[in-house]
Amino acid sequence: MELNEIRKKLKKELDKGRYEHTKGVMYTAGCLAMAHEYSMEKAMLAGLLHDCAKCIPNDQKIEMCEKNHILINPVEYKCKIRGIFGGNGI
Repeated sequence: MELNEIRKKLKKELDKGRYEHTKGVMYTAGCLAMAHEYSMEKAMLAGLLHDCAKCIPNDQKIEMCEKNHILINPVEYKCKIRGIFGGNGI
């Protein structure tokens, strides 16, 4: 999936404030990548996806992990599994 396709999908899924924040992180990641001679595309993708599941309720995240056979350790459960889907939950 192309970066622009992902942006369009996230724009529909995230609230306006979260989407604007996400775009800012994407562009900042791209600038840092350029400054450090790293792949801008990879950095921008990481920035774009860093909060992609923040608005999903924790119970639904757990169900998604179980459905897709993603192991969740006790610390991730305790931190409301934000570590799996962006952020550290602390």
